Amino acid sequence: MTVNRLCHKLLSKWLALDDFDSMFREANHNVLAPYGRITLHVFWELNYDFLPNYVYNAATNRYVHIVL
Repeated sequence: MTVNRLCHKLLSKWLALDDFDSMFREANHNVLAPYGRITLHVFWELNYDFLPNYVYNAATNRYVHIVL
């Protein structure tokens, strides 16, 4: 998020941009929905990519990709 803010700050020197927070809220769809797009995307990735394809290995203390 800090990188996005910095990019917005640097671009706003040359371009007429709206406030970063209002642009972020609109892009995240917080204007009309109780859950933002970012939250829904993280939920989707966890349920359909991470959880079915990775398993925690206690010996190495990390998640390992399952190779079928």
